[in-house]
Amino acid sequence: MRKLLIALAALGAGVCLFLAAALALELLEPEPAPVLPEPALAEAVAEVPARAGLEARETAPEVLETARRLLEGRVRETGCGPYRLLTDVTDPTLIEACGRLASALDGALVERYGLKPVGEPRGTVVLFGRRADFRAFAEADGRVRQGYAGYSSGVRGYVALCADGPERDELLRTLAHELTHLALRRSLGEGLPPWLSEGLADGIGDTATAGGFIPLEGWKGVEGPARRLQGIYSTGREPDLEKLVGHDRSSFDRGTASVDYEASALLVRYLLAEPGRAARFRAYLAALASGDKSSVQGLRQALGVTWQELDHSFGSWVAAGPDRPVTAS
Repeated sequence: MRKLLIALAALGAGVCLFLAAALALELLEPEPAPVLPEPALAEAVAEVPARAGLEARETAPEVLETARRLLEGRVRETGCGPYRLLTDVTDPTLIEACGRLASALDGALVERYGLKPVGEPRGTVVLFGRRADFRAFAEADGRVRQGYAGYSSGVRGYVALCADGPERDELLRTLAHELTHLALRRSLGEGLPPWLSEGLADGIGDTATAGGFIPLEGWKGVEGPARRLQGIYSTGREPDLEKLVGHDRSSFDRGTASVDYEASALLVRYLLAEPGRAARFRAYLAALASGDKSSVQGLRQALGVTWQELDHSFGSWVAAGPDRPVTAS
């Protein structure tokens, strides 16, 4: 009996040692990661911050080929800040101003709108000294731009400008406006509603001078469009900002009576004119930069007002004239 008890005690001790070893191994082995159901997995992915901005595109080879062909025998290849410059214009003051504005543009976007473009700027500025060459270039690209001094294509990585006609200051404002479109693609991506794309580009371009960018001050740089908008509102036609914000490219600025461009430029200035409203607008832009989609109601909700309130406030601001302060840098 005593031997049996000793044997059972030894067997029990062995079982305890085995169980203790197994428990130790289980504790040492890492737990497998939990398998999330599909909806939970989607939510986890959605928590990763997105960026809407896109890297700058190199200029399409066919664009460079067309530009060099039209400028053959007269072309100068130099720099406009971080951009390549192809031109037959020989005015050194204009070329220097081009570089000064292009180099400062990303900083102006950060300071004025709180938008930091993705990556480094690159692409080409094609500056034509003769309107016939500019028109031929636009037509080769499938565009009809005879009434404009310039245009841009972020997807194909270039800006085209005509120095034949506009005064130097106007040309520099057009240059800055079009370069801003390239920078906005790097900040907010593609498919912006036209009021926002054009209004933000005007908010930079209309403050461009040969010496650099000046602050937004009242109507400085947009006196003509602002007076036109003021005159139209004074006849009893009221702002309809919900309609303006809802336009896509197919309906924006259609008809000779359209003031969509003017209203877009002034709306951005209005949104920056008062510190509280400017903070809400910049927060809205930051949300777009992080990947949110632009929408009519999204803007209204971000500003915290009804469309009727916004129309009335904007109309009163325009009617008050150019001495209303704008606090943006």
